[in-house]
Amino acid sequence: MILIFLVVSTGFVFSSFAEESPGLQEWRVGPHLGFSLYTGMLGAEIQKGHYGLTLGLPDSIGLKYYPDERGYRWFYGLHVLKNYLDENKVIDSVPYDRVTVIYSGLGFGYRWRWFDHLDLTASLSATYISEKRTGPYAKRTEKSLGPYPGITLGYTF
Repeated sequence: MILIFLVVSTGFVFSSFAEESPGLQEWRVGPHLGFSLYTGMLGAEIQKGHYGLTLGLPDSIGLKYYPDERGYRWFYGLHVLKNYLDENKVIDSVPYDRVTVIYSGLGFGYRWRWFDHLDLTASLSATYISEKRTGPYAKRTEKSLGPYPGITLGYTF
């Protein structure tokens, strides 16, 4: 429900802040394959004007801003990605069987576009990582901060 609200409300933001250039007024949608904290391993970007909303699997959402008047090349953005793993691991003699990792941060990147449709996107983000482990007897949380690269191949309609 929250995700639907974010998508709908972001659409209103896009329509109110888009430039007057005819090319930037068009809605563009494109699937992406690769790995990025914006689109996960398989995702999509919905773009209007200078703004892009990204959604992907595993659970990821991001917001991008493209300063170029063509709506691609350099971008800046925010992202959150959440991943669940069933992992049996023993740390300090305590068994854990489930891991939830949340990556959140801000970054920048560059999108190359060929033939007005084919995209290659590279990104680098300053990312806060929260790793929560749970087991039958204990819970453990580890937090860290670091750089995180991404690269995806996409096609824009």
